Amino acid sequence: MMRLPSKLVYGAGFGLLLLVFSSWPVPRLIIEAEGFACQLNTPRFTLSWIHSVEHSRWEEDYQLVASGFLLYTTRMESFGAGSPYQLTPSASQQEGVLEYTLERHFNELHWFISPSMDAQIITPSEKYYFSTWVEQMTSVHFTLQSRPLILTLFAKETCHAPE
Repeated sequence: MMRLPSKLVYGAGFGLLLLVFSSWPVPRLIIEAEGFACQLNTPRFTLSWIHSVEHSRWEEDYQLVASGFLLYTTRMESFGAGSPYQLTPSASQQEGVLEYTLERHFNELHWFISPSMDAQIITPSEKYYFSTWVEQMTSVHFTLQSRPLILTLFAKETCHAPE
């Protein structure tokens, strides 16, 4: 029986491992609105805005998961329209900010940009203002696109922070 050289076996194993690793699917955030589209390479992000009734800052933290979006934390500066009316075991309050820990899954997200909401998306590396991208009274749609890891490593983000 002929024995394969160990370098060949190790090289083939490394090549196979590299192929599997580089083709591993990685979710990419897609943001679309009328006349606007961009893509972000981020595993998590925060949507931040001024509530139209309460006039206080609200924030929601999302993680990209294979099935879509995982909302894992919500923060608000006050109780009011659309907010829970009492503290629960998953809630805490510090320095006037109420924080809820939760686990809600969404396939996609829809956001309506209204006047005076100061809508932002915050990633670990950047803060983006929707007012620089879209007009007021615009619907924004968030989806995921899975791409092979190798393409994600070399893909540029197409969203740009204001200068």
